[in-house]
Amino acid sequence: MGAQPSKDLELEEYLSYFSLEERAKLEQTFKQILGEKCDSAIDCFNLDQLHRHLEPFLPALMIERLHDEMANVLNKSESHNRLVNYRSFVAAMAHLLKGNVHEKSHIVRRLATERKDSVSSPELLKFVEEMLSAFILIITDTPQFISWRLGVTEASTEHLSLLLLHDLLYKDYPHTDVQHQHVSDQVYTETDIEIWLTKCSLMVMVLEMVFRACFKVLSESSLEAAASQSQNYGFQPLPFCVGVDWKRFKTLLDIPSVLLLNSHIPPAYRSTWHLLFSSNVHGESFSSMLTRVVCQGPSILLVRDKNGYVFGGFASEAWEPSTKFSGTADSFVFTLVPRMGVYLATGYNSNFMYLAVNQQTFPNGMGLGGQLNNFGIWLDANFDHGHSTAGCTTFNSPQLSAESHFRVDVVEVWRIGPEVVKDKVQRLDPSILDIDPEAKAMLSLINKGPVSEGLREKDPMADMPEEKNLLPL
Repeated sequence: MGAQPSKDLELEEYLSYFSLEERAKLEQTFKQILGEKCDSAIDCFNLDQLHRHLEPFLPALMIERLHDEMANVLNKSESHNRLVNYRSFVAAMAHLLKGNVHEKSHIVRRLATERKDSVSSPELLKFVEEMLSAFILIITDTPQFISWRLGVTEASTEHLSLLLLHDLLYKDYPHTDVQHQHVSDQVYTETDIEIWLTKCSLMVMVLEMVFRACFKVLSESSLEAAASQSQNYGFQPLPFCVGVDWKRFKTLLDIPSVLLLNSHIPPAYRSTWHLLFSSNVHGESFSSMLTRVVCQGPSILLVRDKNGYVFGGFASEAWEPSTKFSGTADSFVFTLVPRMGVYLATGYNSNFMYLAVNQQTFPNGMGLGGQLNNFGIWLDANFDHGHSTAGCTTFNSPQLSAESHFRVDVVEVWRIGPEVVKDKVQRLDPSILDIDPEAKAMLSLINKGPVSEGLREKDPMADMPEEKNLLPL
């Protein structure tokens, strides 16, 4: 009896991490695990009860390890409990849902292995793959997921897992070594895991959202508060996909790649992706692409070369023709197939975006990073070929395509974020009559208007006969 007050104080201490709304959800979830007839003040749940509650989300071995952690989270002795009372449940939820990165690293190690003080690299890789699979399962009923109508493959989940673990498993290898595949059988301490989690905000978000769904504890208000305080990620894992007729269009993306790219886009643009252009739908024409892409706001460019490599870049500003580079340091380039990698701005230069047409002394085409004639990604205005340069100084990116000079197979462009409202459509190569309306009026006064109208230069958008035979998406 003498120990009861201290135990009550211990329970109150862990309950203090939660709001009143969250405390009610804690008790409700505990009762759901127990079953219909229960008393949260005296009852406990066993492994079978927890397994029934979590079976849709987590594999059996991970549920068993989680049960052991819950049962013994407050146990200071060497003996191991097999039942979880309400006090232990609340303490475990405080660590899972409210814990700092040190506490989360302990949970990761406990769920990934049976070892007492370390975890091997294959065990960590399996853990991350299982958490990603659980996360994707959790979001399958969301409107955002349904709007994409995309599949998930084991290969893409493994590729994303390897990328998330890169700073831990491959700390001796640069990010530019995208071909590095071997997972050596090394062991890592909780301190190693803690350092990794501080660098991998996407993994922290996945952990939080999986356990949130498993135990239905965090309130929407607390989630919004957490998202507003986060500097690295918001709780918007998948964007809405709009502008697509899925009966006519098959994208180069899948769910893991959208999840990866959306986590690197500035939070203000993560809510919506809109398909602007696909060479499979709108035709293999550079002018056709520019008609749909210019002045449309931030976008993602996707390219698949004839060797099957998929890569691209995020353009942080609207594409506009110029002989000068544009964009901001939010721009980045990436590879999706055969391996995943994201390469952020280095600060070495500001050569983020380049687009030029009808130039005599400058290259005509679309580029991201690098320098003129030596881009991180380049699509030539002929639209059938491009190049990718290893060691691009803007992003420190490797060669993203299979060959440095590649042949184009498929191109996609997605507008990121809300639709851009424009007062008028900008011409790529405006006539002097459009630039200076007073000149046009003066020519009209001296009866030269009709002649000058016929002297306009050819519209670079005029070579699009394929557009007349296709319905817009």
